[in-house]
Amino acid sequence: MSVQDPGGQQSIDELARENEARVQLGLDGAYVGLFEWNLVTGQSQWSLGFYRLHGLEAGEGASFELWRNQVHPDDIARVESEIQKALAEGVSLDTDYRIIRPDGQLRWTYLKAVVTRNAEGAPQLMAGYCGDITRRKMADAALLEAQKLAIAGRVSAAIAHEINNPLEAAFNLLYLSRGLSTDQTQIEMLDKTVDQLRRVSEISQQTLRFARPSQPRRVLVSEVVDSTLHLLGRKLSLAAVDIETDLRPTRELFCSPNELQQILTNILNNAAEASRERRKIRIRVREAIAWCDRNAHGVRITIADGGPGMPPDTLRRLREPFFTTKDEAGTGLGMWVVEELMNKYEGSIAIRSSTDPRHRGTTLSLFLPFDSHRVAHS
Repeated sequence: MSVQDPGGQQSIDELARENEARVQLGLDGAYVGLFEWNLVTGQSQWSLGFYRLHGLEAGEGASFELWRNQVHPDDIARVESEIQKALAEGVSLDTDYRIIRPDGQLRWTYLKAVVTRNAEGAPQLMAGYCGDITRRKMADAALLEAQKLAIAGRVSAAIAHEINNPLEAAFNLLYLSRGLSTDQTQIEMLDKTVDQLRRVSEISQQTLRFARPSQPRRVLVSEVVDSTLHLLGRKLSLAAVDIETDLRPTRELFCSPNELQQILTNILNNAAEASRERRKIRIRVREAIAWCDRNAHGVRITIADGGPGMPPDTLRRLREPFFTTKDEAGTGLGMWVVEELMNKYEGSIAIRSSTDPRHRGTTLSLFLPFDSHRVAHS
């Protein structure tokens, strides 16, 4: 299984074997590569697909060390332990792990191999294949996040429901106290207390609406923006974020209000967590025409912040699954979820960012068409 032509030509046999491995992995079009590792001489041979999977130039000297250097530092100890166990005790290896390609992309890889032994039982050769399972891992992680959100939603709904009864009692007591009071200062303080409790009640009702599953229907984008800001109000305030809105009337959009709220929540959370400095986020809603199709009419939501901005490398990788700048605090799936939901509604996202102190910040422009064929026929 040697690479005969560094220019990228593969033998028919090698292509057939890679396709067979692709079928076994259940992959559709993803990179799959074959490898052989001679345990006696230490030499390795890789198929062209193996090079492409790892983002390497075909013909670059195949070796265990070159492969090892691409495995994610957090995974290498586990994978090497599994390899040693297969060499010492078994005949097969079945594992997955992350790799970091030369261009910085993080990909999930599945490895399946068989160990061949001599008459004395000593390992002679490990041969098998690797395949890219990143999308599968993304789907699994997104499902897990969705389950967590569903549980959190049910808990929030239960709490919001329990809050309503004591809130009603508090309102009644305040109204009675106000009616009995003759001191103007005391009356003003009671009125302010009622206003704050009314805000708690609004948040409680928004939480209940958010927790209920919602099917696509006609919604006003400005109302979803308002409800999202109500839900995130406390967090944005603690993050020293001032909100400025310019929400012009638009026609109704056919979508799930919960999914649109999830898009906005993910973006606003990212903006809130980007810096500890006081800054402003501007949200604008307009009827608009798609930049790439002048016949497509819809709603454009522009979210601009005066935060620190993103360097080019971060901006380039922003939509990459599992990429995060929040260390252990982030899953790296927020913008991927946004992208998936926008694609569902045949929408588009444009992102600009600058770290220049004279005009730093980030602007996201979301366009959602009025007529989404995917949603209309789902």
